[in-house]
Amino acid sequence: LENVLKEDADERFFEMMKHYSSKCKANSFDILRSIYEVFLTSNKLKTSLVSNYGFMSRDLYRQMNWLTNKVISESDLKFELIDRLIDRIESVPISGDILYKTRDQIKEKYSDSPWITADELDQLEYKFQNIAIKALDEKLFINSHLESHLFFSLRRSSKDKASEFLTNVMNENNGVIRVAEIISNTGSDSTNGPYTEITESYFSDTIDLDSLRELATVIDLSQQTVTVQATLKSIIDGNKYYLKDGTQGERF
Repeated sequence: LENVLKEDADERFFEMMKHYSSKCKANSFDILRSIYEVFLTSNKLKTSLVSNYGFMSRDLYRQMNWLTNKVISESDLKFELIDRLIDRIESVPISGDILYKTRDQIKEKYSDSPWITADELDQLEYKFQNIAIKALDEKLFINSHLESHLFFSLRRSSKDKASEFLTNVMNENNGVIRVAEIISNTGSDSTNGPYTEITESYFSDTIDLDSLRELATVIDLSQQTVTVQATLKSIIDGNKYYLKDGTQGERF
């Protein structure tokens, strides 16, 4: 797998796995774990997540998600496989995406046959929430541009736990900076890539924005990273700012 990255052959690798994923049944967990271990920490993934092409179908993270879904769908022990995957804090962002799909299968009555039962989903949600909070507490994904993705997965799983977590972070010393790191990436477009847009409509049920704005106004922006600067500005004025360079974007 490391050679796949060195030779820039990831697209070919995932295309090959598309045809051979059914052969993975006996070792599905170990195969996915090995893929996560190499790709989730790769520079190529980090680069793709900050580019303005992160929404394309061949984006590396989406390819991992696609393969994960295919392997699960072909497994004879779907709950056991998902449970083992969610146990891995090292790949918890992927776990959030797995739950997103399973949740839709059950609650939105998608055409897919649900991978698991509603009771099993409840068990997995609870486990995921605790692991996601632990990963955010330990800043495990702060350098891989997946923290916001993980936080919003947590919020989809439990608004109450996400709100409680973020409020506790805000109330810590200089907590507004950590909040800005966590919620920074709210979207991406083809103009300039990932952006932050902290609005009442999107965050009023997650955190006290008035208190957050008050804390943000006293921070010396010049001492912060471009990403944190952009997010603090958006917290204060609600406008859209690109994380790559801090420039203000237009709302669509």
